[in-house]
Amino acid sequence: MLTGCGYSKIYSSSEFALLEKADYLSRIDALDNEIIIDVRTPMEYSRGHFDNAINISFLGFSFEERAMELDTSRPVFIYCETAHRSPYAMGKLKKLGFKKVYDLKKGYSALRD
Repeated sequence: MLTGCGYSKIYSSSEFALLEKADYLSRIDALDNEIIIDVRTPMEYSRGHFDNAINISFLGFSFEERAMELDTSRPVFIYCETAHRSPYAMGKLKKLGFKKVYDLKKGYSALRD
């Protein structure tokens, strides 16, 4: 898991941010061109996911390849189950040239709170 300075390097600006549930959901509602990526495994995805979310498992071998099929200029909202994998996914997306990536604090499990 990333710690202190690891997180600060990834969540370095307002374009690459870890958002509380309310802010995350309101930004999704305010946009109409966002991409939502569920970085959990297909089994986790099958148990429930955001409407319109595409499943690109961070643990899968084709994460980078599938991510590069997407428009890097569109805002991306990512999440995993508990926000342990998504910071790593955000780091990869940032390196791949995505301009805005938002992560859900506490992951999909935050929706149950």
